[in-house]
Amino acid sequence: MKNNQKINQIETEIQELQNMLTNYKQEITKYENTVSNLVQQVAELKETENKRNIK
Repeated sequence: MKNNQKINQIETEIQELQNMLTNYKQEITKYENTVSNLVQQVAELKETENKRNIK
């Protein structure tokens, strides 16, 4: 395999890995948002429960 072919192959692999990394980062962001939403829901439910207990 010539050097140019090797370079092209490596550059293609790098691009594929960068794309994978971008996709993983997007997935992580989705999970972080889901966790944040769930934490907010729990806080709201606790607040509602506390108000009921006070009455």
